[in-house]
Amino acid sequence: MDPLFEGSGWLYCGLALLPALIPGFRPRAIAGAGLGLALLGAAGDRAGGPAADTTFTAINEALLLLGGVVVVAAAVMGFRRGAPPPGGESDSPLSASRYPDPLLLAGLALAAAAPHLLLLELGVLLALLWAVRVALRPAANRWWLAVPLLGGALVGIALTLMLTILGPGGGSIAALPDGPFSPPAERLLVMLLGAGSLLLAGIPPFTRPPPGLGLAPLAAILMARLAVPALPGGVLEWQPLAMLLLPLSGGLAAFRGRWAAFAVVAGLAGLWSGEPSAAFAALVLVLFGWLAEQAAVGRLGPFPRLPARWTGLPLVIPALAALPVLAGGLRSQVVLSVALVVAGIAALVFRAARGPQGVQAPLY
Repeated sequence: MDPLFEGSGWLYCGLALLPALIPGFRPRAIAGAGLGLALLGAAGDRAGGPAADTTFTAINEALLLLGGVVVVAAAVMGFRRGAPPPGGESDSPLSASRYPDPLLLAGLALAAAAPHLLLLELGVLLALLWAVRVALRPAANRWWLAVPLLGGALVGIALTLMLTILGPGGGSIAALPDGPFSPPAERLLVMLLGAGSLLLAGIPPFTRPPPGLGLAPLAAILMARLAVPALPGGVLEWQPLAMLLLPLSGGLAAFRGRWAAFAVVAGLAGLWSGEPSAAFAALVLVLFGWLAEQAAVGRLGPFPRLPARWTGLPLVIPALAALPVLAGGLRSQVVLSVALVVAGIAALVFRAARGPQGVQAPLY
């Protein structure tokens, strides 16, 4: 067996540390683009497995090596230049003394841990109530409230139909995989849950305050707890359309410098792949994107600022989670999964040429 194939995952993980430590925006963005190439190679190796043909393996290893060269070259360039002078740190929204709303946290916690569909629906209602309350504040863009409300309505219809199909005494989430859902019912339920979750997630073109990405964890919970384990046939039916929309959304997020939204899009794509091995990492990506936006708008309280040389350290988390997510995506939708990564690489190159203007902290 090819030694590089055996160690491709470890090599990628080692490369993932470098962009997080490189000082300066442009070298880090170039290293991120190189890491994207390495990600394609390592994930391709993992998806193909030992049974992959020689040509496929050679292409993946070439991508991995090319990405590694770009990352190392960017690291050399960044460390030679040194860290840029600090500026504007005292005005960072990370120093704000606000916290996530308890109503939102209660809704997310209930949706994530509820043992019954009725309790999960209560969690959805609490999260939507938070979105309504935020939208009714002065200077808020109230028109955009229609997007999460429509998503919540679709999810509510889906949950009502599920309870109706399960009948009296049904509704246990643990028993949903054994539920009596026919193929037409699965298609209908996943259409409602999938469309509702995409609207709730707040990904482009629907990323507007309020609520931004505030309901993104709720969207991931609905997919991870209901659609993927209980309605796999419906997920398979709607997967091509969802995986077509997500690279478009990810491209919009990346080229606008909204990397928190890009992380959420990548996590949702991992869930839509339907691969169990990608589920946990996909949830990590969604949670990372949500926390990144919460930090950027000052909702994590008096968040301590890292020293200048360590500000990129949080990037290791999505970089490592991206490997199993992309490997799962390549097993289900190769072209569209690659398109999402390529969009991120192209956006990083574009951002490296343009500069850091308008990029959402704390990612770059």
